Amino acid sequence: MKNTENDVLNKIKSCIGNEVSFKYPGDEGSKLGVLKDRAVIAGTKIGTVPYWDVVDLIEFKGEKESQWIRIGYYRKPATRIYCGANTPGQRHSQRLRLLSHWQWLLGLHSQRFR
Repeated sequence: MKNTENDVLNKIKSCIGNEVSFKYPGDEGSKLGVLKDRAVIAGTKIGTVPYWDVVDLIEFKGEKESQWIRIGYYRKPATRIYCGANTPGQRHSQRLRLLSHWQWLLGLHSQRFR
């Protein structure tokens, strides 16, 4: 794979439409869904390793709330792109409710886009 930023972004986005699985600890079960969309932005470079921040929209058909949001990251320490492990996925309404309690985050957002 080439090392251009565009090639990396295309590789990370190429999973859209693929099956997604969530495996919970112990006997809590698992879920199968489909990655419907993915937003990607260049993240912070730590040392020589570039990171990309990712927000996924996942659909779990048959669920009361079928749209879930997962926030994660990818990193590329050498020639291979690695996905961050243990990224939380939550129902869309649950994620929005959580974000609405972060007043400091809204304040930072307002300052950034003034």
